[in-house]
Amino acid sequence: MYTAANLSLATLELIVHTPRTQRLREYVVTSCTFPEVIVDDVDESQLPSNWRDYPPPAELREIGTSWLLGGSSTILSVPSAVTPNERNYLINPEHEYFRSVEVGATRPFHIDLRLLT
Repeated sequence: MYTAANLSLATLELIVHTPRTQRLREYVVTSCTFPEVIVDDVDESQLPSNWRDYPPPAELREIGTSWLLGGSSTILSVPSAVTPNERNYLINPEHEYFRSVEVGATRPFHIDLRLLT
């Protein structure tokens, strides 16, 4: 699962990763909280120098795959390529401690259409 630290970053991530033809009104928002002990952090210094390129370098997928297969944590905190000072979170729902992630209520996602022009 791919998440962001806050709704504004999630909105930016959605805009850059969603084709313009896809209907954004079909999205919903939910929040989640989790204890820091189940999180591994990836520091920008651990990433290849071209980590913000599009399309992303294969090394990024390798980092994610290694984390997922290694099972070292439930959540991987990574810098956002869109706004590097903010964090995205990869959540492994198959991890044994996934049940410690608290998921909030789902609500409709309303995006300001000016962001899409």
